[in-house]
Amino acid sequence: MFDRKLYKKAGWKHSEGLAKKMLCVSLVSVIAFIVIYVPLFIFQMNFYSSRSSKEIENGFAYALGSLTGRMLFAIVPGLLLNILVQFLDFALTFYVYNYRKSSDTSFKSFKSCFSKNSLKVATWKQLWTYIWLAPFFLAPCFFSISSSSETVIFFVILYIAPIFGFFAYAKVLGYSMMAYIVAENPKISAKKAMILSKKMCRGCRENIFVMYLSLTLWGLFCLVTLGFGYILFMPYLKNTFINMYEAIKKNAIESKVLSEEDFYVLQ
Repeated sequence: MFDRKLYKKAGWKHSEGLAKKMLCVSLVSVIAFIVIYVPLFIFQMNFYSSRSSKEIENGFAYALGSLTGRMLFAIVPGLLLNILVQFLDFALTFYVYNYRKSSDTSFKSFKSCFSKNSLKVATWKQLWTYIWLAPFFLAPCFFSISSSSETVIFFVILYIAPIFGFFAYAKVLGYSMMAYIVAENPKISAKKAMILSKKMCRGCRENIFVMYLSLTLWGLFCLVTLGFGYILFMPYLKNTFINMYEAIKKNAIESKVLSEEDFYVLQ
């Protein structure tokens, strides 16, 4: 049984007093997020807003002709920077997970959470996320279509994209347990972590989605405070999702979808 309120209540209890203890780690992480995202946001805003008259007049043909260039200069940097963000987020997950076992909140403990394997897993997860969400990254390439014979194509893209979005996001939700699997099993491979995550999430993706929605106000708070609200939010968020992971894993084992042995890594 998926009990969202229970996970959040336990997450709140687990995170009592942690915001102060993890202040240094949270502050460094927020600054890193800002350093990564702000230049990317400015670059992409300038990139998509710089429309030439030629592009407006020949929208569809221009979009197709410059698609490769747009992918290289808009999508690829975003992928690489989001891999870094994912890597940092994984480290925060490992940090809080390790605290629950050792009560160590030192910055040295945080530094030890970065590893080559977690970078591989973060890269694998982000790459597959981009593959499924590719239509949304490519859509701006076609937004300059003029009101001519290409209008039909424009509306097809515009209306099909949201429908595909639900399906794509459901697939991406299947990867949501990867960070917690690797936190518990640091040497597990990226491919195995993804397979386990997808199996664990079958039948409860809608519950995970609702869990994300229930934390929307916290996310808006972080946005309004330019990310610094995350200093207060991070321990609660991580503990809540760790509780959810443990419950989903337990359910998967009890229902024989997975076994404890599936999570073992041979030395």
